[in-house]
Amino acid sequence: MPLSYPVQDFDSPFGHFNSELSDSDLRLSAYEILIGACRTSGTRPLTYIPQSDKTISQYKVSTADAPSPPPSLHRSLTSSAASKVKRSLGMRSGSTKRRLGGGESVGNKGRATVGELVRVQLRVTEQTDSRIRRAMLRIAAGQLGRRVELMVLPLELLQQLKSSDFPNQQEYEAWKRRNLKLLEAGLLLHPHLPLNKADAAPQRLRQIIRGALDKPIDSGKNSESMQVLRSVVMSLACRSFDGSVSETCHWADGFPLNLRLYQLLLDACFDVNDESIVIEELDEVLELIRKTWGILGLNQMWHNLCFLWVLFYHYAATGQVEDDLLFAANNLLMEVEKDAKASKDPEYSKILSSTLSSILSWAEKRLPCLP
Repeated sequence: MPLSYPVQDFDSPFGHFNSELSDSDLRLSAYEILIGACRTSGTRPLTYIPQSDKTISQYKVSTADAPSPPPSLHRSLTSSAASKVKRSLGMRSGSTKRRLGGGESVGNKGRATVGELVRVQLRVTEQTDSRIRRAMLRIAAGQLGRRVELMVLPLELLQQLKSSDFPNQQEYEAWKRRNLKLLEAGLLLHPHLPLNKADAAPQRLRQIIRGALDKPIDSGKNSESMQVLRSVVMSLACRSFDGSVSETCHWADGFPLNLRLYQLLLDACFDVNDESIVIEELDEVLELIRKTWGILGLNQMWHNLCFLWVLFYHYAATGQVEDDLLFAANNLLMEVEKDAKASKDPEYSKILSSTLSSILSWAEKRLPCLP
């Protein structure tokens, strides 16, 4: 069942996203972030790291800022064990039949992997996936040992992919525009830190992006335009609260950009053919998604709040046909309550209040009044 409820009934509680990027653009950017986050240094950037039962059992109570290593994108989907996350949220487990592109179901595809499932769930074509992975290998080869949190991914992608990597010039230019718009969203429209009005870098980046949208930028490694873009982008991405230069790059962890990207990743937990159903491979998919926390500036507390909203949204937007989603949201709400008592983050408190208000407002409009 697709998401079919009127959009106006579901204003995002995460805040107004002030960008021309569409959901399709953001979904693809979120997938690029996921692939980048799952890579490691060395020649094999996506390696298998077994997940422990302890990691899964701590899903509801962990407050660590950094996630545990995930299963590989190449891990085969052969396990028949019931989802521990589903069980912890009070959800039923059952066989859900999904279909990969070309009409072949995941359940019948013996060699299907977690990465393949996530790709299909996020509506990314095999051709696009292959191109992204090729770019990530080039980035890894050029920056051995450098963690993805220490680079600005759209900038690296702009430099690594050329027109020859795309079916046609039009698709290549559209891809470059999307990455430039993502830089604009993460560094200018929704930055991690407020922009300094005395700093010339924001205005310079605006000029570069505006010019590149009118006349395609030369993204060659040694091109002057690319060197200028890199210099300006890094000066904005490496700012810190105390004015020093930060080692970590901040380009996708400003609110609400980070929450919007994360929400789209969490959508991969729902059957692409029936979005009222949570997939059976929930544990494995969530373990991969958690790897993006470092780039998006999130932690278990933020995950709980985002997942609460996504569960409720899918319940309401698919016509309230799957009570499991409502029960799961209610159970997760108890964890969010614990998080709220422990949190001193004003941004978290604001978005929590907005989320609860959105849920309450919907309930008052849609549910029958009690006598």
